Amino acid sequence: INESFRIICGYSIHSHTEHIRQGFITIKGGHRAGICGTAVVSDGKITALRDISTINMRIARQIPDIANEILYAIFSNKISGTLIAGPPASGKTTILRALIYSLASYKFGYKKVAVIDSRGELAAVFKGCAQTGIGATSDIFDGYPKGAGVSAAVRVMAPDIIIADEIGDKQESDAIADGLNSGVVFIAAAHAKNMRDLSRRAHIQKLIDLGAFEYIVFLKDRETPGEVKEILPVKIFQNEKEQGICLNISD
Repeated sequence: INESFRIICGYSIHSHTEHIRQGFITIKGGHRAGICGTAVVSDGKITALRDISTINMRIARQIPDIANEILYAIFSNKISGTLIAGPPASGKTTILRALIYSLASYKFGYKKVAVIDSRGELAAVFKGCAQTGIGATSDIFDGYPKGAGVSAAVRVMAPDIIIADEIGDKQESDAIADGLNSGVVFIAAAHAKNMRDLSRRAHIQKLIDLGAFEYIVFLKDRETPGEVKEILPVKIFQNEKEQGICLNISD
């Protein structure tokens, strides 16, 4: 385990301190190693991990056509804000990669796509070069915190679409909220199996209420990664919420 950990870090553990603190390291090809060990805590915050005990390898894949159902159901007439939701390992990142590739290619008129790749998984940039297909007109903000990435993209690249990896907390959702006034369309992912899960996550609910997304796409599960369970217009979700029945929805 210790030797594998050092290899994953390229024998430079110090240079990966921030990612180790977050519990993962992204390596060449976009593959991600989840790291488990003993937390070093200071002032209530995890500052490092020691005594690494487990490494969980997640192998990245690119399947260009896997998002076709979403592309033609939602983006045929116009590009709409979309939230890709699903449980862990349901294929959210794989779907986002396929959307980046298609929207920034001839299929959809070479849209200008800014990719906020906070975790280094979407484009898998290695020494300045993306390891995955990103289309002809994508700009990759590799390793940027979402707030800084969204701000920089809007300010200097004038994108049509901003695609972000998983919205993990309130700070990340606030970054997207701040970018809404620029007129950019957002596509992002979130952990949620169904409407009940989304309703319980206040920072996701805030984005929905602000109109960041017009559609929510639910993926199935880890047994069928990338398969769509349901494509739901947000206005249906909002109507159910107003009627007070949203929390009774199981699927």
